[in-house]
Amino acid sequence: MVAHRERRWEDAETHARTSLRLAKEIGDKMAMAEAVFCLAGIAAVTGDPARAARLAVAAELHHSRLTPEGAFLDDEVRASIETAKATADPGVWQRDCEAGRAMSLDDAAAQAQLVGT
Repeated sequence: MVAHRERRWEDAETHARTSLRLAKEIGDKMAMAEAVFCLAGIAAVTGDPARAARLAVAAELHHSRLTPEGAFLDDEVRASIETAKATADPGVWQRDCEAGRAMSLDDAAAQAQLVGT
C-alpha cells in the first residue's frame, strides 16, 4: 500500500502479487481479498478499467463476507477504482462487475496474478 500511495505502480504491483501468493499459501482469505483489491486499484490507474471492475467487485464481495463488521479496504485504492469507473463505459463496467460478483476468491486471486488480463 505504501508503494501505491507513492504512485510507484510497478513496485506496488510486485508487492501486491507477492502478498497475494503468500496469503494464498497460508490460507489467509482476508489478506487475499485485500491484495486482490490493491491489484484492482493498480489496474484502475494503469488503464485497465475492465480488470479493475472485476477484481474490485470480487475483492469487496469476499472481504465483506469475511468481515461482518465491515472492516475497511484502503480508501486511496477505492478512489483509484472510482476514477476508473467514472471514465469507463457504464455498460462495460456493469458487465465486468457482474463477472467479478460471480468469481470465487480463488478465481479472483488467480485472475489477479495474471499479467494484463
